[in-house]
Amino acid sequence: MYLSPEGMIHINTYGASKWDPYKSGWGLIVRDHEGIVLGTMIGGLGHTTNVAEYVVILEAMKKAIEKGWTKLWIITDSAAASKAYLIATQLTGGCKENLRRREKFEWLPIKSSNSY
Repeated sequence: MYLSPEGMIHINTYGASKWDPYKSGWGLIVRDHEGIVLGTMIGGLGHTTNVAEYVVILEAMKKAIEKGWTKLWIITDSAAASKAYLIATQLTGGCKENLRRREKFEWLPIKSSNSY
């Protein structure tokens, strides 16, 4: 397990679809810089896997805002979701809701565990 720098919250995300692409879900686990679990979340979706992977990133950000966490390190196993989020934010400016959400963070790298 990778530990984040002191004062930073580490969130691992995962989205999945089994057999039927319309039965998808997501989950996340939140840890502090010492690796202590601060919480978990799960949710169901009626979409494909990559949409689930993208949605869980947004859910992680929503939960962090609720908790007042401003320094996040989000790790997804989906390089496609990580790139989609960055492209939507950097090139097109993303939707207004995503931009407002992102502005609440001091630090917010979103990385794919498959790109290390």
